[in-house]
Amino acid sequence: MTSPGPQTDRAEREAAAWYTQLGNRSVTTQALRDFRDWRQEPANDEAYLRIEAAWNRTADLADDPDILRVTDAALGRRITIRPAWQRRAPVLGAVALAAVLAVAGAFVTLNLARPSYSTGVGEQRLVVLPDGSRLRLNTDSRVRVIFSRSERRILLARGEAFFEVTHDTARPFVVDAGNAAVRAVGTKFDVRRDPQAVNVTLVEGVVRVRRDAEPRTWTLSPNQQLTIPTSGAVAPRTADAAVVTSWTAGRLIFHETALSEAIAEVNRYGVHKIELDADAVAGRKINGVFDVGDTDAFVAGVVDMLNLTATHSPDGRIRLQPTTAS
Repeated sequence: MTSPGPQTDRAEREAAAWYTQLGNRSVTTQALRDFRDWRQEPANDEAYLRIEAAWNRTADLADDPDILRVTDAALGRRITIRPAWQRRAPVLGAVALAAVLAVAGAFVTLNLARPSYSTGVGEQRLVVLPDGSRLRLNTDSRVRVIFSRSERRILLARGEAFFEVTHDTARPFVVDAGNAAVRAVGTKFDVRRDPQAVNVTLVEGVVRVRRDAEPRTWTLSPNQQLTIPTSGAVAPRTADAAVVTSWTAGRLIFHETALSEAIAEVNRYGVHKIELDADAVAGRKINGVFDVGDTDAFVAGVVDMLNLTATHSPDGRIRLQPTTAS
């Protein structure tokens, strides 16, 4: 247990700032790397876990019947919640009641507003939902949150999101991603929506996936992935969930990945795109770990591995070609 003191106070303040930054606006991949480095310090990690736990405890109050009855009389008011770290320690009486009303009021407001969250190219965003579930948006993604008393539904309009779902058997958690619907109770999974297909990868727990209005469902176990095209055969397959979700830790991991596929993945995070003008090496397998958004490091790596030359265009594009023997 960390003892109180100046170092603890500093860690608490920094943890609160990080929690606010990660939960309330788009975050660049560089910021995520800075956060990961900051959290390597044990005192910082402990402080962040305390801040996170305090906020999750307030989220647990949102479904309390007594709180909901109290807030039914106040639906005409818009109440803005502040994170737990901004409030003083709980006290009896009107101050405690006001904090409770703020939590419940925010829950009702979110239900009515159906909030949307999005990221630009090279950005990620962490959102704590009203029930305590967490979703992390990857680069160039957009979701809409629709919560009711009977269901928790997320509409993934584009891109990719990683979900850590709070267990609630009374309110199933459903992710709609075009032609696929993923149903979970309490679990961790990744959903990626591309123009050609939807990919669902399970990290922990169980999810059931349905395509459009088909009666059949597929049940996934941890380290299984399901690719759902608009038509055609569908079957779960084994996948390394840690590799698929490495982006959540600010990493891209390639293991026996075709160069063309690796380039397509790196291009998702960079404004300046890589173009491969070397069909002979497009299928060559590469291995490596790169920081998300660090296009230059990736280019330097594959140039060295595959004897390529990188040419930078004035508009920022990077063209890879075979090195011409002199």
